Amino acid sequence: MMSLLGQIEVNTGDLHGASNGGVLLGMLLLVSLLGAAVVALLGGRTVPAETKSDATKPEGVGGGDLLGRSLAIAVSLATVVISALIAIGMSGPIDLTGVPAHDQLGETFRVMFDAGGAFSLDGPPKFSMVFGLDSVGLWLVVLTTVLTLVALVGGLSFVRDRYAAFAGWILLLQAAVIGAFSARDVLLFYFFFELTLVPAFFLIGGWGGLERRRAAMKFFIYTFAGSVFMLASILYVGVDCGTFEMSAWTAHLQHNITGVESRWVIAGLLAGLLVKVPLIPLHSWLPLTYTQAPAPVTALLSGVLAKLGTYGLLRLVVPALVEPTSGMQVASTLAHPTITIAVAVMAVVGILAAALIAWMQSDFKTLVAYSSISHLGFCVLALLALNTLGLQAALLYMINHGISTAGLFLILGMIERRVGTREMGLVSGLGRERPWLAFFLVLFVMSSIGLPLTNGFVSEFLSVMSAITADHLGWGMMILAAAGILLGAIYMLYMTAGLLFGPERIPATAGQDSGLASDQGAESASNDRASSLRRVPDLRFGEILGLAPLAVLVIVLGVRPGVILDHSKPELQLASQPIATIGSSSAASADVSAGDSVDVVPVDVVPVVSTDDRPVPAGGSLVRLESSAGRVGP
Repeated sequence: MMSLLGQIEVNTGDLHGASNGGVLLGMLLLVSLLGAAVVALLGGRTVPAETKSDATKPEGVGGGDLLGRSLAIAVSLATVVISALIAIGMSGPIDLTGVPAHDQLGETFRVMFDAGGAFSLDGPPKFSMVFGLDSVGLWLVVLTTVLTLVALVGGLSFVRDRYAAFAGWILLLQAAVIGAFSARDVLLFYFFFELTLVPAFFLIGGWGGLERRRAAMKFFIYTFAGSVFMLASILYVGVDCGTFEMSAWTAHLQHNITGVESRWVIAGLLAGLLVKVPLIPLHSWLPLTYTQAPAPVTALLSGVLAKLGTYGLLRLVVPALVEPTSGMQVASTLAHPTITIAVAVMAVVGILAAALIAWMQSDFKTLVAYSSISHLGFCVLALLALNTLGLQAALLYMINHGISTAGLFLILGMIERRVGTREMGLVSGLGRERPWLAFFLVLFVMSSIGLPLTNGFVSEFLSVMSAITADHLGWGMMILAAAGILLGAIYMLYMTAGLLFGPERIPATAGQDSGLASDQGAESASNDRASSLRRVPDLRFGEILGLAPLAVLVIVLGVRPGVILDHSKPELQLASQPIATIGSSSAASADVSAGDSVDVVPVDVVPVVSTDDRPVPAGGSLVRLESSAGRVGP
């Protein structure tokens, strides 16, 4: 299978012939990194209270923390704007059909930011500090910046002290995730993949629940242990290939490392990536981590960090699972059928088992944690279909799952803060007199179970369809996965009905420690309805403002999923085609896409793909796919 990263034009710096996309991408990385440092250093400065009103402010709302809040929101807004400018530049003008005009012409545009020089090693093996975005990484970066802003706005309600430090770690986490999604070098990807552990560890351990330290250690140890095997695989292929450039690294793994060695390399990659997703039985760190982390951090863990696992599968593992073909043959065969089917079975087992476990939960946050495991099984299953439809479904699922689970964890965190418990048996009737709380909970639940006209519907439908169209998966996998959809609807609707409907039942201590109740409500021990309403108010304006962007995305992507599907289709069509064996004269006849011609420049026998004009490693071949609208392949 053709490496996605092999399709990125290294010497392309312009976006649609206008603004310099490479500069924007560099700005995005630098603003995130420098913003994290500035917020943590300047935002944490304390301002002495000189008046009685200042002295009586709650902890964490002093002058220094107010500065930290302002700086954090400003930096996050800046990253959202920059990522939006990159997306606009890469998408081009939209016509009345909603399809980007340049995609109608068969053109694709990518951005590249080279931070090499002193940070690059000529090797061998070669390492480069090069970042780039194509139509796959672009949407994940946009998702990251949006969810970071939502988490920071949500943190204004959840974090009552040391907000500047909290925001600094959040912004560092954003920088690490963006670096991983845009890395054009496998070793660079691994560096940022691991860097995400540091801010996540301190966020969980510093602002989590009663078992936060245990949760932080478990999260760190599990994910770090798995990534050690991943590093061994990366180094083995990179040293043998002579470079860590992603396209060449992936092509070398597919063509030149075969048999037992290839299986061990893939197993090492899976050990690191499937723990990050996670799939059962590599999931045991997740329930404790998700329940103990503060709601804004859980939203990022489920909405963004879990996608590093599925993204890594798409970039590094999926191409190695397809047998390279030659000549006119375009239909791919499985290079490692045992591994492919085994991981597919893990995905289906995860869908069903996690759904059943979620159904049995009385803690609503734990329920959604297991729900996340179940849903990500659909994403992995779609990837293993190894066809264009599956890759499209997986990309859309990554984005939609990030939106819906982030929204669910945030709204449930707001409920927990109001009622003082996560036990569903102790709470009911919250829908009365709280229309905004009920609206957002129902909307995100509908998105999670895949109600038509919400973003989750198209993702699940395409994932199941991709399994049907893949001969090695077929109807059996589809039927089992569909059962997981049914189970998901049952336990999510059960949770919603229990929390919102029925007689109003709220713990007597609800609202007393949340900072939301009035003095009268906090002092009252009465359980009458009026007192309950004072102690457990509806969502405030700031909370509504934080949830609104996710609610809008649920509707927009539910009605117009083509915004992502149409833009990424040319890239994923190329990615779903097997790499023809280099040196065959008939390779030029491969069906790449309408109007494309293939120019093969043989150098030697062993194929190594390069995406730029730099010298190809000894024994390699340089392959470019030329399009009438410009280069669209490696």
